Amino acid sequence: ESDGSAYEPDFVVVEKDGTHWLVEPKADRDLQTEAVRGKELAAKRWANHVSSQTGVDWKYLLVGETDVADARGSWAALKKLGR
Repeated sequence: ESDGSAYEPDFVVVEKDGTHWLVEPKADRDLQTEAVRGKELAAKRWANHVSSQTGVDWKYLLVGETDVADARGSWAALKKLGR
């Protein structure tokens, strides 16, 4: 996290092409909070750093509860709905 504490994503998804995703679902009301925005920035920095150091493509996906419901179990749809 941006305050220096440890960050643990809720989910890690590995696609068939080898892309690794840190997936962070949150309540819609929390998506714009300072804490969630800080986690998002820290996770994106981490993903970029690890990708550049390892050659493994890491990405971050922040999704709200509405995104999860609208995706209806589709990973492809969730990726389009998230941020």
